[in-house]
Amino acid sequence: MKDTDLYQQVLGLDKPWQVGEVNLELAAKRVTVIIKCDRGVRWGDPGDGSRAHLHGWTKRQWRHLDTCQFETVLEAEVPSVKYADGRVEEVAVPWAERYSRVSKLMEAFVIRVLQAASSLQEAATLFARGHKYATVLNDLSGSRVWKVVGGRKQVDADGVWDSLTQEQCEGVQAIAMDMWTAFENSAGEALPNAKIVHDQFHVSKHLNEAVDKVRKAEHRKLIAEGDDTLKGSKYDWLRNHPDIRKAESASFRELHKINLKTIRAWQLKETFSGFWDYSYARAAEKSFKQWYNKAIRSQLEPVKAVARMLKTHHPELLNYLSHRITNAMSEGFNSLIKGTAQLCQLPNPYPVLLRQARHDACLIKTPAFCPKNLFLESRTLEIEL
Repeated sequence: MKDTDLYQQVLGLDKPWQVGEVNLELAAKRVTVIIKCDRGVRWGDPGDGSRAHLHGWTKRQWRHLDTCQFETVLEAEVPSVKYADGRVEEVAVPWAERYSRVSKLMEAFVIRVLQAASSLQEAATLFARGHKYATVLNDLSGSRVWKVVGGRKQVDADGVWDSLTQEQCEGVQAIAMDMWTAFENSAGEALPNAKIVHDQFHVSKHLNEAVDKVRKAEHRKLIAEGDDTLKGSKYDWLRNHPDIRKAESASFRELHKINLKTIRAWQLKETFSGFWDYSYARAAEKSFKQWYNKAIRSQLEPVKAVARMLKTHHPELLNYLSHRITNAMSEGFNSLIKGTAQLCQLPNPYPVLLRQARHDACLIKTPAFCPKNLFLESRTLEIEL
């Protein structure tokens, strides 16, 4: 049986779709299945059956289940059609949902894995209860997990660098991380030319926690006085309110009319968000000093504590202006790792975590995985710990 016929049957393709080519890249360990569409087919509106006119073609790729040890990608030019009412829509393909980046079979596989863990929330909770910590090194350029080791001490963090050559370590320009001292020390020793970056997600987390501490303390005091003003408002202070004049922010707007410590804490948190919009270090430094002085004079101890911590890490905050890397992508990886950890139930699950995370992380990659973005091939790599 020809390889094209094999994939034709495996994917269950019928006219007007057929497998035209199957390309095997041994060095990259990748199989690309090229699916072709009959250019002469006539398309119709699925709603009323009226004829639709061809509007154009778009080259798309979908991550599919692996073929043995080879990463498998489906590739096709998908037609867009224009209906009688003027709507333009991409034609649905039989192997994937419209506008999805993974095949239906890949989606079904991942869902089965996650269902086996009951829920990601449960898996994450049990993972924390066992006091098992993992140090994760992610390749931000390649959108993948690079190394997973047990523990979060400096000696554990040192273990992630053994997979990099000295030349690669010297080529790293920036590394994003939280304000954990062990990570900073380890990265400082292993990556001589890398700038440590503390991004807005980590800082926002600390500021949100400070606001919540102020709210809790003030709420307890008000309740003792018979005032339930802050009752049920916890998530109002954590939610983004781009414009508090809108209708959905009505209750939050009413709280702003009251002289509350929580309001002052929230305003300081919101004011700091402007720091990330600066392009020049001098302007950002001036803004930070002004914010810091207000925070220290606020008489809000949780906010003052965060302000002092940020001042200690001020150089790493400024590094974000020249290396705008964050942990946003890594949050998705972390969920996959925690879910897999619950499934493992092994004394040393970390090699399994790494293999599974690397496999699952392909779902987050956009576009589909490309060898030129490999960590090993890039000397200007920016990574996250």
